[in-house]
Amino acid sequence: MAYETITFEKDGPIGVLTLNVPKKLNAISEQLVGEVNAAMDAAEKDDDVRVIVLTGAGRAFCAGFDLAYAQEDEEVNFGKLHTGLASDLNFIMRFWRCPKPTIAAVHGYALAGGCELAVACDITIADEKTFFGEPELRFGAGIVAMILPWLTGPKQAKELILTGNDRIPAQRALEINLINQVTPEGEYLKVAMELARGMASIDPIPMRLQKMAINRTFEIMGLNEALNQDLVGTGVTSSHVVFGEVSSPYFEHNQVSRDYLPKLGRLIPVTSPERCAEVILDTVRRPRREVVFPLMLKVFYWLAAVSPNLLMLLHSITRTRWPGTMPNC
Repeated sequence: MAYETITFEKDGPIGVLTLNVPKKLNAISEQLVGEVNAAMDAAEKDDDVRVIVLTGAGRAFCAGFDLAYAQEDEEVNFGKLHTGLASDLNFIMRFWRCPKPTIAAVHGYALAGGCELAVACDITIADEKTFFGEPELRFGAGIVAMILPWLTGPKQAKELILTGNDRIPAQRALEINLINQVTPEGEYLKVAMELARGMASIDPIPMRLQKMAINRTFEIMGLNEALNQDLVGTGVTSSHVVFGEVSSPYFEHNQVSRDYLPKLGRLIPVTSPERCAEVILDTVRRPRREVVFPLMLKVFYWLAAVSPNLLMLLHSITRTRWPGTMPNC
C-alpha cells in the first residue's frame, strides 16, 4: 500500500512507522489516522514484525491534531463529533493495546495529541532537546486520551493539563514518569532501535502475554472507563465552539487562541460544563434527535448567550406543557 502521510519500513524484525508530514510538524489528520491504522493492521498480522518503533520525520515527533481538519465542517453535529473523538482515542490507544511491543522515538516537539501518542506506546525514548506538553485548554479544546494521570499520578497530571504547559523538557518528563529514557541529542532513534532489537530476540508469545497482563491491571482499575468518560468532557469543550464567527469573552485575553481558531465559531458561555454535558447527552439519546436536536440546540445556545432568564423561562414552559422535551439545566 502506498502512503502519503507516513512511511513504514521493516528493519529485520522491527517495523519502523514514521509520521511523515514534516511541513505540518506531523500533525494528525484524518488521512494520517487512516494510514497509520492500515500500517498497524498489517504489522500486527505480520509474524516477521516483532516490535514496532514509532517516530516522526522533520523537526518534530508530532504537534497534535491538525485543527485545519477540525474546521472543515460548517456545522457541529454532536453525534459525529463524539464518533470522531472516539476514533481519535482508539487511534492513540491502539499503540497501548497493540499485541506487539511499541516504542516511541521522540524528538523536537510532542504536543497535545502528539504527547498522548508518544506516551501511549509501551516505551518512550526522547531526545534531550524534546519538549512535551498538553496545551489543549489554552485553545479551547479538551484532552482526547486522558492517559497522563495513569502514568504521572493526579498531581503532576493536573499541573501539566490545567496550566496548558507546552514547554516541558525531556528531563522533567523523565522525572515525572512520562517517558523512559532521555538520550543525547540526535541519538533517540538509535537508542530506540537498539532497545527494539533486544526485545525482538525474546519469544513473542510470553512477551505478548506479559504486556496483556500489565494492561489488564490498569483496565481492572478502570482505565478504559475513565478514558471513555473523558470523551464526554472533551466533547463538551469542543461543542462550545458552535454557530457563528464571533470570539467568546473567554478568548479575549488570549491572542494566540483568537488567531489560532478564527473559523471554529463562537464560544457560547455556559454555567457548568457538567450541565452542558448532561444537556447534550440527554438530547442526543432521544429518537427525535435527527430533526429536533439541531434546531433545539441552536435555540438553547442562543438563549444561553443572550439571556439566562429567557432560557429559564423557556425551560419552565416546556417542562410544564411538554414533559421530556427539554433536559434539566
